Amino acid sequence: MTVRLCAMLLALVAALCGCSLSRPPLVKQTYLLEAARVPETAAPAIDATLRVGMFPVAPPFAAKQMVYRSDTHRYDADFYNEYFVAPRDMITQRVFEWMQNARVFRTTLLASTEGPRNALTLSGLVTEMYGDLRDPQQPAAVLSIQFYVTRPTRGDDSVLLAQQLRQAVPIEDASAAALARGLSSALSDLLAEFENQVRGAKLVDTAN
Repeated sequence: MTVRLCAMLLALVAALCGCSLSRPPLVKQTYLLEAARVPETAAPAIDATLRVGMFPVAPPFAAKQMVYRSDTHRYDADFYNEYFVAPRDMITQRVFEWMQNARVFRTTLLASTEGPRNALTLSGLVTEMYGDLRDPQQPAAVLSIQFYVTRPTRGDDSVLLAQQLRQAVPIEDASAAALARGLSSALSDLLAEFENQVRGAKLVDTAN
C-alpha cells in the first residue's frame, strides 16, 4: 500500500468520524397522563376496604411508545414520543389516586399493601389506548378500560361489578402533546363514570 493511498484512507476515516460526531443526538419526548380528582370531603359511601390491583394493557398498546391508528388495520408506534413510565404502571397509579381522593370506600390501598383479608379488589384491563387518525380532519384520543370489582371467596373471587367503558375525545391535532392531553381527559371521564357506577352499585351489602 502506497503512502498516498494510506493518506487518502486516513482522510476518509477522519471525515466519516467528523460527520458522526456532528450528528445531533436523538431526542425523545416523554409524557405522563393526568387524571386529577378533587379530594372528597364527605363521609365514605361504602364501609369497606378497597385494594387497587394492576391494570395491564393490551399488547398492541403496552409499550412506552405512543400509538396512532391510521386506518382499519394499520397502527403505528411513535419512536420519538413515549410515556415516561410503562402504560400499565401509569394507569394503575392514576386509578388508585382517583379512588383514594373520591373516598368511595372507607380505605383505599394499593394491592401491594397489606390490608384486611375480606377487602374488595379493583382491577382491570386497558383494551385500547391510541390516537385515532383515520379522519385527518377529526383526530381523537381513544381509551377503553374494563373494570372489575371482586370479593375474595372460598376457592375463587366473586365478581361484584364488571364494566367496559370507552371514551373517544377529539384532539386539536395529531401531535404527541395533543394526544397526551386527550388521553388524560378520556381517563378522567372514564374514572368519573366508573366512580358513579360504584356509588350506585350498592356494594356495601355484598361487602359485609
